[in-house]
Amino acid sequence: MDIGAGTSDIAIFKVRNNQISEYYCSESIEIASNDVYREYAKLSKKKKEIFFENIKQAEIEIRNNKFNKDYYCEAISIVKGSKGIREGSGIQFAVRRIFYRKFYILAHGVDQNYAFTVKNNMQESSIIIYGGGANFPILSEGVYCYYPDPMDRINLDDKNFIAQPITEFIEGQIKITNPQNEIREHLNLLILALGLTYKNGIDDNELNIFNPDNLPNPESIQDSYFYHDIQDAVY
Repeated sequence: MDIGAGTSDIAIFKVRNNQISEYYCSESIEIASNDVYREYAKLSKKKKEIFFENIKQAEIEIRNNKFNKDYYCEAISIVKGSKGIREGSGIQFAVRRIFYRKFYILAHGVDQNYAFTVKNNMQESSIIIYGGGANFPILSEGVYCYYPDPMDRINLDDKNFIAQPITEFIEGQIKITNPQNEIREHLNLLILALGLTYKNGIDDNELNIFNPDNLPNPESIQDSYFYHDIQDAVY
């Protein structure tokens, strides 16, 4: 998951032998780092409506380490969001909505065993966090629930991704020869560009791409989640 300034890009896929073997779904959402500054400004001003200047001031305070710790942690938690089945918010809501709407409900309509297998096998897999948002605590740690317990019991059967920052994920896998450590310091921002310069020569025919074409339209299926639009994830 690439958490940028104004948008976050989420992709769910399976890797085998350092190559993508199955692609499930992906989407961009308009929840990202700037929302942390906005929520911090709302908390510090104790107002629901704030101005652009308030958001910029919040960013300056946070970047200069002159912020209220309680407001800061609460703002990040709000942006990360909750896992509720029919209610939710933030990035976590978006992760499970994307998985459910763009993969699970479509695959379940064609092959229930396949859908169940993918859902269960992803339990406690890593969700790799990078981009500017990876620098925020809470966003790059803990869990992201991608499929909550249908009975809404207290975390009894939730399916979760384990958050892992990209810097921790690649530790020991690549060698960074940079004595001043500038590359490592900015790796969260550079990793996408570095990845795009890498060519592994994989044969496209070896990929198992999930294709939703000719599958049931999710709007025609009884949907107990009652979601409407991806921006439901934003407040």
